[in-house]
Amino acid sequence: MKHVLVILTFLCCSSLLSQEHENTSKFKFHSVSLTPLVVSKIGSGDGGGSIYADISASKDHHLFSVQFGTGSELDILEKNDSYSEFNFLYGRQFRINKNMYWDMHAGAGYFSFTTFDRNANNGIGGDVTSKTIGVPLTTKLRFMLGNKFSLGLQFHVNFNAESVIYNGGLVFQFNFKAKQ
Repeated sequence: MKHVLVILTFLCCSSLLSQEHENTSKFKFHSVSLTPLVVSKIGSGDGGGSIYADISASKDHHLFSVQFGTGSELDILEKNDSYSEFNFLYGRQFRINKNMYWDMHAGAGYFSFTTFDRNANNGIGGDVTSKTIGVPLTTKLRFMLGNKFSLGLQFHVNFNAESVIYNGGLVFQFNFKAKQ
């Protein structure tokens, strides 16, 4: 499953690059963003930290993004639950005023969740990893700090069969096209 996702991502990105250079299509790179300091809530467990990154392409007013996120609980006394997700998202960007934008995305993706199970390994205990499909929703409220750079807040939720993930944090975004 991971190999298929990596191959699909590679094909999509190389297709985007070739289209950007040929300039025959309106499908263009839009942005790259990083959300390094994310506060997470993993299911009914404790909070933790995560990191997210995405790359987006646009066609007309439509955004198509590939997003990767990973995180873990921050619990010193017990084993930490952790997760990683790889998502394909569709979204729209709305201009609120001259320097403020609101992005909304929804999609589907791969979700992997690791937790400690005391009954695993014949009662000895150990990590158990579950893999499933997730439905991510992401929104960004961004303020342009120049022609191509913006800073804002990102809120994200991933609905899946294992553990619903909620998080939010600062997003740093580089836009390939200058603001209009």
